[in-house]
Amino acid sequence: MSELNKYKGLPDVLLPQIESQCKRRIEALEKVISLQTEALEESLKAIYLQLDEAKQDLEDIESQIGS
Repeated sequence: MSELNKYKGLPDVLLPQIESQCKRRIEALEKVISLQTEALEESLKAIYLQLDEAKQDLEDIESQIGS
């Protein structure tokens, strides 16, 4: 355990309550991360489409230059 344990010295009777709060906080943060990751992936879809289009444009131009 960390030497900087901020819960050191608390009465044992409080530890189960704090444990439960920590677990709920972890679950909430993991959910936020998941939702934010999904939102980011969704917002990037349009950018990836534009990137693919730009690559195709470059390929088309380069094929004309090489002709």
